[in-house]
Amino acid sequence: MLLTTNDKQVIKFIENFDNLTNIEKLRLCIHILESKYTKFDKIEIIELLKKTLSTLDVDNKGKIINFSKFEKLSLIAAKHIEMNNKNKLRVIIEMLWDISQSDFDDPNINQEISDRLLIMDLVYEAIN
Repeated sequence: MLLTTNDKQVIKFIENFDNLTNIEKLRLCIHILESKYTKFDKIEIIELLKKTLSTLDVDNKGKIINFSKFEKLSLIAAKHIEMNNKNKLRVIIEMLWDISQSDFDDPNINQEISDRLLIMDLVYEAIN
């Protein structure tokens, strides 16, 4: 984990997130960032995650998929809705940190994530 001040609710959420596949992590992260319960205005990050998901999930490329189809992800996402705004932001930072540290078995994707997913800038912005 990146942040040392996370409470039990955030830690449990991230433990569940860590157990997902890379595709599931991307799908859940996109869903949460686009949710009406989340105030996240970094469109470039969402677009990067969508592009990465589209590249990795070739079976569903171009398809519109109802998120409720992914029961495990829906249950995890519901936990995010229950959190206060401070913990929601911490979860977002931790999810994006996890994604930035993931190996996608594709050097091009890994490089693009590394170059464009600027977590430290997001953390600095969040604490100010």
